[in-house]
Amino acid sequence: MATIAQFQQRLSRIANKSVLEIILFIEIKRYENIFIRLNKEQLSKGEDNQGKKLGTYKKATEEIAKTQNPRQPKIAGQPFNFEYTGGLFDGFELRVFEKEAYFYSTDDKTDLLIGKYKGLFGLQEDNLKKVISTVILPAFILSIRKELNLI
Repeated sequence: MATIAQFQQRLSRIANKSVLEIILFIEIKRYENIFIRLNKEQLSKGEDNQGKKLGTYKKATEEIAKTQNPRQPKIAGQPFNFEYTGGLFDGFELRVFEKEAYFYSTDDKTDLLIGKYKGLFGLQEDNLKKVISTVILPAFILSIRKELNLI
């Protein structure tokens, strides 16, 4: 069991806003696969980060796609799924820094797509709330408890 002075010293380490932010962003990075999966699911349904449809395929796209064998079918009238070559999805990243985190893809077409489709990256409010409340918050609390030697 720790003395009051020892506990106070541990507590002072996490009383610093910067330390708490670092702990938080470490947890976000640790669970980046969940954030990425949710963003990919949104895009597979053709939805932006607000839940709005980004567009639908035209008949011409469907015909061209039949000759090029894309990763996912392109059917006229169906929402965009952003999986033609697979490069966008394969290159998906959650870039996490000390005070920010954002989605990106290493695919060559990423900047073009970001310019054309606003809201391409980012989680819809429900997805963000879900991942924060069920994954990030419990992990963050556990990290704080470890810092305080409470477990």
